[in-house]
Amino acid sequence: MRREESNDYSFVINRKHKCVLWRLEIYSENETNNRQKLLGIAFVTHEKVTEAMTELEAPFWQKPFKIFNTVDEAIAWAKSLHAATMQH
Repeated sequence: MRREESNDYSFVINRKHKCVLWRLEIYSENETNNRQKLLGIAFVTHEKVTEAMTELEAPFWQKPFKIFNTVDEAIAWAKSLHAATMQH
């Protein structure tokens, strides 16, 4: 049996603190949105204020974007993106 592997990937970003990470690097260069192999971006937030700040970023992302309460939920969602891609 031969297994085909893609180099697709997703980001799972665990925001433990109230700061917004990567904002300048990502938006100024549009670096993340132009990554062909990036399937999606999952954010894990632990506080309402962090979740609200993350929701404000949604318009900047051109990739699938979702907010979760746990890392396990975020990883499961990322895996589902990869499984859907492998079926095509």
